[in-house]
Formats: sequence, structure tokens, C-alpha cells
Amino acid sequence: MYRSSSGFPPGLLWLAPLFMLVACGGSSTSGPPGSAAIRTLAYVVTHCHGDATGDSASQRLEILHGDRPAVIVTELPTVRYPRFDPLGVCAFLGAIGVGSNFSFVAPFQRLGVSPDGSGVVFEVTLDFSVVPLLGGNPLSPEQEGIFFVRADGKDLRWLGPASREPAQRASGPAVLCSPDMTIFGYPFFSFSPDGRTIAFMDRGPGPAGEDAPQVATIDIGSGTRTVLTHLPDAPPDPSFPAEPATALPNFSDDNTIQFFSRANPDGLNADGAPREFTVKTDGTDLTILPAPLALSGSQVVPTFMITTPVGNAEVTTVLLRGTPVNPNPCNAPIYNTTFPEVFVLGHDHILQLTNFQRIDTNDAQGTPLPVNTDGQHVFFIASSDRLGTNPSENCQVFSIDTLGADLRQLTQFRAADHSAKGCIPFNEEPGCFIASPPILDPELRTLVIDTDCDPLGKNPNGAQYLAMHTDGTGLRQLTATQGMVTAADGSVDVELPGPGAYSAAGSGGLL
Repeated sequence: MYRSSSGFPPGLLWLAPLFMLVACGGSSTSGPPGSAAIRTLAYVVTHCHGDATGDSASQRLEILHGDRPAVIVTELPTVRYPRFDPLGVCAFLGAIGVGSNFSFVAPFQRLGVSPDGSGVVFEVTLDFSVVPLLGGNPLSPEQEGIFFVRADGKDLRWLGPASREPAQRASGPAVLCSPDMTIFGYPFFSFSPDGRTIAFMDRGPGPAGEDAPQVATIDIGSGTRTVLTHLPDAPPDPSFPAEPATALPNFSDDNTIQFFSRANPDGLNADGAPREFTVKTDGTDLTILPAPLALSGSQVVPTFMITTPVGNAEVTTVLLRGTPVNPNPCNAPIYNTTFPEVFVLGHDHILQLTNFQRIDTNDAQGTPLPVNTDGQHVFFIASSDRLGTNPSENCQVFSIDTLGADLRQLTQFRAADHSAKGCIPFNEEPGCFIASPPILDPELRTLVIDTDCDPLGKNPNGAQYLAMHTDGTGLRQLTATQGMVTAADGSVDVELPGPGAYSAAGSGGLL
């Protein structure tokens, strides 16, 4: 989930000729001997061109499956936009450098990969573009909706219409380094562990018949769509006005979905704070989970956050009230009066794993932290120099054990003598970022990250997906998009990957 203040910043014949191997550019699946292996990575590639006359964007969906060449599943028609002051769509989003942010303006929305890596589900719609379109919607009715495809690009089929609930929301002025702009994005489907069902947010009737965000599922085999909840809506949170009332559905097992909501169904959540609920996949047994334990000496800021189970406890990031050591003038005020730290929250104990007091530790609020299969080590991103091995305070991948010991820095990324950016990809200050916590493939012992850092000398202009072993070795670049290039006449071309999803269990495979 992106929940940040911007410092920037049923015919399918139309797809038939698009099943092809990538002949050049795009992606590379092979690496040198000893490099990290991967299973299935699906990702959108957006190419955006902007000049004085306006902007245009085209998108394609690619799938990397093991060591096979990348497959282009589909390419969508070009979308055209009017000039968007002060920078234009392409320059504005290109300066941020996170491809997932194109879901605010372009057709690809949610994306998910089944846990076994055999299938991919994706959503296409322009119903929620935040920028007016020139010439209207270029997509035909057959090109919009929710689709399933095999990882080899075969057996593409339409599962149903697109969701009526946007995958992303924005509030405040879209102006470079505006402290009043907040965004919320969660452009992903959650797969059930058995890979048979996806969960996502849609809209449906609340208890009084009102239209409100609801948790929905689709059975992959039959295409049956079910709205599981009938929650009331809730007023916006003043601190996070872009955040919806209900969000982040995530399978905890094949028959149970967890989600977060500020709604108050049947008086279960009278104070309207973000609370975790569960519901069965047949729509029964709506349950609110116990409120988080209070942390002695600190004030917790309630927030939407997917947790990672470890035994009888959960690993998560908690926002604590206080003054961070690296405040950012491009952030909304709440981001400079709080800082996130990594915690283990048990039923009878709380253990704080980090104490960096920085605004960007595991900054992608809502995204689960990966934990290795032995349940002993947590992987996260941070810009701390606690070990004395990150003097530039650049964004790095770290690991720490679930007792708060054995802190390790797994990467040595560096783009400036001192990084003013840290792990926040929302400004053009020196440094390079990692856009979200790493994805863990526990079977292959591989971490996958989205970063604009250039450790291999192959990524001078923008973000790519990289893979590495869980000890930081075997680094390998998975994609080879152009990034952002500005011509002498001021026109810009941006090519970035994202959103992306990897074949990790639950919703852990989100980029």
C-alpha cells in the first residue's frame, strides 16, 4: 500500500496476436552463475511521453516465469492526456520513479500472482483516472475487466467486470513537494493459499442500502463473484484523507479473509479507529479482532497494516508519536510527528525490534514484512546507519531476528555522499530508494525488490526489479526498462515497471 505524502511528487480476440516473447529490451531472466533464482514475477510496464502538447501513455503486462524469456501477455491502447501543470503526467510520475503510481492515470489497476506461480490475475479500467482523458476512453468493452492468464501467457479469460472501488485514491494538490497531498494505493489482488480464489475491494450495499466499500471474492475456476460484507461507510480520517473506510483484504487461510476498516458494523467499532476484522469466504462470521496492545511510554498511531504471523505473534510496523531524526519538508505534518518501527506483537507481549526513529523505516505502510521460514528473521528497508555500514544513510535492505538481535545490512546501495531521500521515493533529492519491503521467496531463499538504485551499473535512469539471495549475495537485475529521460527540447520519456506481483503466499508478493 502507498500511504504517503507526496514530495513530488466476452471476446478476447484483440489479445490473440499479443502472446509473444520479448525480443529485445523489457526484461532479462538469466543471471550470472550463483545469482538469485525466481519463480513467477508479473509486472506492468508503462511507457509515457510528455511534451508541450500533452502526454500519452501505453502499457503492457509481462510475466517472468523461472528462467524462461519474458512473455508479453497484452498491450493496451495509448491513453492521451492534456498538459498537466506544472510538469505534465509523465514528468510528474517519472520524477517519483515508482511504476505502480501510473495506476492513478493509466488502465492497469490490480494485479496478483497465485502462490504456486501458475496463474496471474489482472484488472484493466480507466474509470478512476485522476487526469482527464483527451478523446475519451480508448479501451473497448472487451479490454476492460478482471482477467486470468497462465504464467506462460496461455488460457487468457475474462473473469468479470472491473471493481467499482478504486485501487488508489489521492487528496490534496498534485504539486511537486506538496505537504498537503496524500495518496493511498493498493493495486493488488490477494490469492487464497490454494490459489483458487482472489480477494479484493469492491462496492456494495451497506446495512441501510448505502453504497460503500466491501470485501469481495472471485472463484478463479467458475468466475463466481461474491460480495462478502455489508459494512457501512465511514467518514475520512483527517490525518489520512485519501484512505478509504475499508481496505487491504488478505487471506489468512483458504476460508478466512482479514481486512482493515474504520466502519462501525453493529456497534463493533464505535470509535471509528482502524481495526482489523475477519470474515469467512461464505460471508459469515464477521469478527473484529482485539485492539492492539498499548505500548508503554509511547503513543501508537492507529493505521491500516497487514501483519505477518510468527508463531503466536505478528510482525508489523507501528507508527509511534515523536520527532523523527530525519524530518522531510515534503511530507504532511503527521509524517514529521511520527516515525515507524518494527515490532513483534504477541497476545501477551510486545517486542520492539528497531529503534531508528526515522520516518522511512519500512515506509510502505500496509505491506507485510517478510519473515523467513524458520520464523526467526524479518526483512525490511531502512536508511539507518546503526551498524556504521551505511554512512550515506541511503535506503538499504536489512534483516533482524525476532528477538531484536542480529541486525544485518544486506545491501550496500549508494547514490550520493548523503541521501536526503532515504527510503521515500517522493522527491528529487540525492540518494536512491527501495519502493517497498522486499518480497521473500522462502523456497528459493530469494528476495525481490523494486529500486532505482544502480548497484550493477545497468539502471542509470529509473527503477527496476532486482533479486538477491537472503544473505544479500547473488544480486541480479530482472527488468531493463528505460527509466526517465529528458530530451534537449524538454520532452520526457518514461518507462517504468509496476505494479508487480510475485508468487509468494498470501499478499506478501507485492511490489
